[in-house]
Amino acid sequence: MQRPDAGLQHAVTVVCNGGDRQPLRLPTQLTTRVTLLNRPNGGYNIGAWEHGWRYDTGSSHFLFVQDECRILRAGWLKPLLTGSMHPRPSVWWARAATGIAAGTNSDSCRLLQYS
Repeated sequence: MQRPDAGLQHAVTVVCNGGDRQPLRLPTQLTTRVTLLNRPNGGYNIGAWEHGWRYDTGSSHFLFVQDECRILRAGWLKPLLTGSMHPRPSVWWARAATGIAAGTNSDSCRLLQYS
């Protein structure tokens, strides 16, 4: 999520399911820019996303993705935020149609916004 450039400042939190038994360790160059949360493997992706959401009490918007998702273009954050401000934002807002994100499985990459 650091490349391509998001175009706006943002925080990154990585939640590792199963990190209680085999903790994930980030490369040294990422440890000052990324928050890492290791947790027991339970609740699938939704459990990990909820864990990160509950940990981060200061953010107003969240993007939840699986590890196989990739950002495709620079400046991706502003269109995401603009779309999430729509009066009736779809939870599954703008998957591949906007060219913002893609994954190896079409159902695995979803852009989510919670308020």
